[in-house]
Parts: sequence; C-alpha cells; structure tokens
Amino acid sequence: MARRGAFYVCVAGLVSAVLAQVNIQSIQPTIGSLGGSTSCRLQITGTGFSTDRFAGGNVVYVGPYPCSVIPHLSSNSLVTCETSPGASGNYPVTVLVDGRSSDTECCFSYSSEFTPTLRAAVPSAGPPGQQMTIYGRATWTLNNACLAVSPSFNDASCVGEVVFGDYLCRTGLSGNDAQSVYSQVWSPRYNWDNSYAINCSLPDPGPLEAA
Repeated sequence: MARRGAFYVCVAGLVSAVLAQVNIQSIQPTIGSLGGSTSCRLQITGTGFSTDRFAGGNVVYVGPYPCSVIPHLSSNSLVTCETSPGASGNYPVTVLVDGRSSDTECCFSYSSEFTPTLRAAVPSAGPPGQQMTIYGRATWTLNNACLAVSPSFNDASCVGEVVFGDYLCRTGLSGNDAQSVYSQVWSPRYNWDNSYAINCSLPDPGPLEAA
C-alpha cells in the first residue's frame, strides 16, 4: 500500500513538472486594432511550447477571443498568431500546449486609438489588375506611430496587408502605386483630419492562370 501511495505521489509530481514547463516570457505588441487579423500579429516568446506546431499543438486565446496560430512562424520558443476582432479593453493572453498544459500572461489591449477607419475604395468596379485607392481616417496615436517610423509620412511599414475579399491588393507594382502607403491627403470629397490614402493593385491572372 505504501508503494502504491509513493507511485501516485511520483506520478503527480511528474504531471506537475510537465504543467510547469509552459512559461510565457513576453508578448509583442501589447496593444492593437479592434479589427485584429493581419494588422495585429502577436509574437509570444517563452518556453515549453509544442514541438508539433503543424498539428495544432499550440492554441492561443486573448481573453475570450481565439488568436489563430501561424505554424511556419512559430517554434517551441515562439508562437505567432493573428488576433481576432475584439471589443476595447485589456485581456490576458493564454497559450494552451498539446491540450494539457498552459500559461497566462497579462495583457493585450484592443484599442480604438490603434484602429483606422476605412471611408472609401475607388473605383467601385474594374477589371483584373485594377489600381485602387483606399481613403480613410487614422487616429492621432497612429499618426504619431507612423511619424516615428517615417518623418515624411511615407513608409510601407505603417500599413499591413490590404485585402479585398480573398484577394491581396499589392502596393508598389506600378509607377502609379505609391511606394508609401500611408500619407496625409486632401481632396474635396475625402477631406478629414488625419486622413490617409493607400494606392494598390488588385491581382491580374496571367495567361496560364486564366486558362
């Protein structure tokens, strides 16, 4: 009986050791857009993350919101995920490993100050390869963040991906596409404070793809 009790103690200690192996060390960024997605990818560093990441060994939640893990950008010490849309507020980040062990770290914040507003996409229709201009309004916080990267207000790093449905609208593909995709603009129709314009080109399938 004593041996059986000792065995249970040993197993319990082993399980506790396994559960304790998951440790979140840092979360970047700690604040992002209400819209989530590619505009806000979290990079979570730590120890004890799943080595079987392509089979969905790591699962991440920001509060109640799932954060979709990107397997090829993750490892047993780094988990990269795309946040879901969320309500404004601060939320703990939890990493669940192989369905049995987890760690939680505070916090990621969804903020309206990091959420630009989309006002118009021009033109409203066109052929494959159509060049588009996206108009919108940023926030004071986003403007300052962009100026810190590029004092001229012209830097692609100020914007993530531009997507129309399932299609990526790419910047810098022609002379008419601005190398800068984030800038203050003025027009009679789209005249707002902290306004921006993004120039991009929709995909144009080549002959082989079209066939």
